Amino acid sequence: MNKGSEKENLVDYLELLMSDLNHTYSKLELWFHLKNKTETRHAVLNLAPVYFQLTMDSLLNDVIVRIARVYDRNGYGTIHTFQKKIRSQMQLFPMEPSDIEAILKDNEQDMIKQKAPLKNLYYWRNKYYVHSDRKYFYDQAQLGIDAPITYGELKELVQAAAKIINRYTRIFNKGVYTLGVVNSKDVDIILDMLHDHIETKKR
Repeated sequence: MNKGSEKENLVDYLELLMSDLNHTYSKLELWFHLKNKTETRHAVLNLAPVYFQLTMDSLLNDVIVRIARVYDRNGYGTIHTFQKKIRSQMQLFPMEPSDIEAILKDNEQDMIKQKAPLKNLYYWRNKYYVHSDRKYFYDQAQLGIDAPITYGELKELVQAAAKIINRYTRIFNKGVYTLGVVNSKDVDIILDMLHDHIETKKR
């Protein structure tokens, strides 16, 4: 494989990894948005409580599994595998190997900073979302007590992974990727219509 093809393959990998992160981030933001709407649009969500609850559960379940996967040391589409690819293909970069090594070390430090929330995230995945632990089978609420993790920490985990990828997109002249999908919260159109319908019926 020539150098041009190797570079294209690496860029493709980078873009696919970023796309996966973007999808995860959008699901996380939509879940949090709907969670907040349980307060401001409580009556609307109660028109179809099962639907909205299952939707929120599905979003959060997928977010937990996806974030855990991207930080996993095993598997292919992960930050760790990406780091290995960069280290083994330094010749593709228009930089000195020592400069690439410095970026790799910065990335490793960023991942170390996420050690505490990642530990709890893996706990959630291994004890409830992927494998069924007896304790949480009977008491799911205890999971948040034993291994607390916040929306802010989940968001930071995705942002930290995106930051690592963006360090290389600049080198490949691909610009900087931003997280989030346009109109990811267009569910508000439906919620507002239902709200207006409820208000009209009251008159």
